Amino acid sequence: MKKRGLLFFCMLFIMLLSLPAYAETNEEIVEKDALRWSEVELATESDATHSSSYRQASRGLVIAAGIVQISNEGKGVLGVYAETLSHTYADEIAMTIYLDVMESEPDSDEEDWHTVNYYTYSWTKEDAPNEELNAVSVSFDIHGLERGRYYRLRGAHYVYSGDYFEGRTSRTAFIPLN
Repeated sequence: MKKRGLLFFCMLFIMLLSLPAYAETNEEIVEKDALRWSEVELATESDATHSSSYRQASRGLVIAAGIVQISNEGKGVLGVYAETLSHTYADEIAMTIYLDVMESEPDSDEEDWHTVNYYTYSWTKEDAPNEELNAVSVSFDIHGLERGRYYRLRGAHYVYSGDYFEGRTSRTAFIPLN
């Protein structure tokens, strides 16, 4: 009788502690990313070495990460770094980096952005025949921009693998250009 009572108690205990677990939907991930962007802090104008980066939170079937980073190099120069990583070997990896300037006041309720320029890069497996194509990066400086304005980067990351195509976006917070 004790064994049956103990067995019944254990089964009841296991059934009560069993809770279902649910995965997040894409909509929930997007909402969390939007909340994260609403909490971005504004850098001070005296912060000449400030940089901002963003790593894509949700991964895809092929794209492991899409990264853009912006830095104030001083004397009116912005530093740019962008990277696309793939889970698999790709036939082609491409990215477009958009440079945006803020047209509204930084402390206003509504941000107004204007695209100043964009930079497109593409790599194919023929570009490096002795290596597999699954990660690419680019780094460069942008000169001749108006100082005292706020800038940000947006990245569009694309991976082509056989008949499959996947794209992701990324974005930095805005920083002042000194």
